[in-house]
Amino acid sequence: MKLLLVNLENNNSIKYDRLLILFGIFWAFFITISRALRWPNDWAEAQWLISYKFGFVKRGLPGTLIAPFVNLGRINNNVDIVIKIISTIFLLLFCAVLLWICLRIIQKSLFNIYSVLVVLIFSTSPFVVMSAHLNGYFDHIIVILIVFSCWALFNGKVWLISIILSTGILVHEITFLIGFPVVIFLALVQYIKETNNLNTKQLITGYFSRYKLLFLIPSVTLLIIIINQTIFIEPAELKIRLVAYLTQFDFIQDKRNFVVPNAFTTSFFAYFSQQGPMFMQRITDLTHLLHIGLPIIILLHYVWHNLSAIRYKKLIFGVLVAITLLPLSLHVIACDTSRIWSYPLLVAMLSLWGVTEILPANNNVDKEPFVFYIIGLILLISQIFILTPLMDGAQEQYSNGMRIILYSPTFIIFTIFILRYYKSKNSSF
Repeated sequence: MKLLLVNLENNNSIKYDRLLILFGIFWAFFITISRALRWPNDWAEAQWLISYKFGFVKRGLPGTLIAPFVNLGRINNNVDIVIKIISTIFLLLFCAVLLWICLRIIQKSLFNIYSVLVVLIFSTSPFVVMSAHLNGYFDHIIVILIVFSCWALFNGKVWLISIILSTGILVHEITFLIGFPVVIFLALVQYIKETNNLNTKQLITGYFSRYKLLFLIPSVTLLIIIINQTIFIEPAELKIRLVAYLTQFDFIQDKRNFVVPNAFTTSFFAYFSQQGPMFMQRITDLTHLLHIGLPIIILLHYVWHNLSAIRYKKLIFGVLVAITLLPLSLHVIACDTSRIWSYPLLVAMLSLWGVTEILPANNNVDKEPFVFYIIGLILLISQIFILTPLMDGAQEQYSNGMRIILYSPTFIIFTIFILRYYKSKNSSF
């Protein structure tokens, strides 16, 4: 009876510790979101107004889906309020999805310290800061769709994955460089796990045979957009129509009624000729290399840590590094440097989540080099104070003193968690 009471007490203590650390993570995430949160800017509001009524334009799907609400808003002259409400809904869904991913990672890892530290690093990362700044952009929608496509992959629904990813590409074509590679990578991990005794040739043949639709449908979707944008759209005529339409809305200011139509009518090849010469300068920017590179290393190291029980570990990790860096190729066609630099963090985090869902947890964290904990803790602290370069000349909120106060609950909770973890590491924590 005494032993039973002790076990019950230990179980209650474990539940308390885990709920406490979850609160600490959620708190850190929302404080980080609040550092750059804003209402949708004129660019974001303008892009919601462009739909397929102007033809098969890129990124026209969201505007088409909300067109009835926009028309209703025009009756009461409240279109900007409609867009703010819709953007807020997607922002909240985006936050819920990311927090759910964080929860799954630490649950699958049985709440070991390494997983908690990695999740805290992501929750305070430049990607989360930038995501708040991008309120109203389509980034939130495509992240939600990418997570749904990954979940469909875990359940073996190849058709559904292809449809979801293709929908994401219609929302914004960057899905092809962010979400598509993540799903392809996780499909490879899952296939290797399920067919552990195949040689390399059998592995490659079987993999492409099983997931041919996953490669085909999203690729064809992107190709159709590119061909239509290059051949079948008359840019000058479409731009005139879009400018005339956006000019009707008084809340579209700062010449966004001209800038957004230009973005929607300029071909990918034209952007390449404009932005390509700046690629090397952007890719070698030391500030972003350090600010983004270090958390990526921590995230990728934890993926490596979790790949111990699978064949072709080096091959899988090589693919992971490649897809993590792939979004940086957007620098050749786009000038929003800080936004693009944040995408590898998303890819690394989604890949980490997927690997923890597919493979059994490796909880030998005590065997990992202690230096990674030190680097991770220093990085976690530095991310609280280092400012993420935002767009439109905007600046993050809160002074350093205020940040210490706001983040202190998380650090107090994390310290308590570490002390209690090592105190009970020999029990079933």
